[in-house]
Amino acid sequence: MTFHWNDPKRSALPPYFGWLSTPIWVFPDTVHLALSVQCRDPGLTPVFSVQNDEHPLGAVQRSGISKDHWHDLALKLMA
Repeated sequence: MTFHWNDPKRSALPPYFGWLSTPIWVFPDTVHLALSVQCRDPGLTPVFSVQNDEHPLGAVQRSGISKDHWHDLALKLMA
């Protein structure tokens, strides 16, 4: 297995497959949700994109959410 964490050219690598392993309780069924993972330059966190556009988390990643919806989610997550 090759690790690219310190590779200065890692942002040029193609995206790879991953699984979301964390429950995000304000969205249904997030554990084992298929992801696309895109590396970025060293020092930057990779971008994790939900592959299923019809999943509520994937839908908000693609289309965005209103300020009110974001505020509602933030309040629920902090409760």
